[in-house]
Amino acid sequence: MSDEVDVSNDKWDWFVSMQVRSAQHRTAEAEATGECLFCSEELPEGRRWCDADCRDGWQKMKGK
Repeated sequence: MSDEVDVSNDKWDWFVSMQVRSAQHRTAEAEATGECLFCSEELPEGRRWCDADCRDGWQKMKGK
């Protein structure tokens, strides 16, 4: 019979494997467009949001 430590280790291994699978299939959440994805302010190349407030607002709007 398995003891509590074995059961816990099995659950942890399952959890880690699910996280790895999820990360392998994850795609970028948004592409940089040259302007803030939340407020449309012009941004330097490669940036998606003006600041953390715009990022957080965008994520909340998208339900993330």
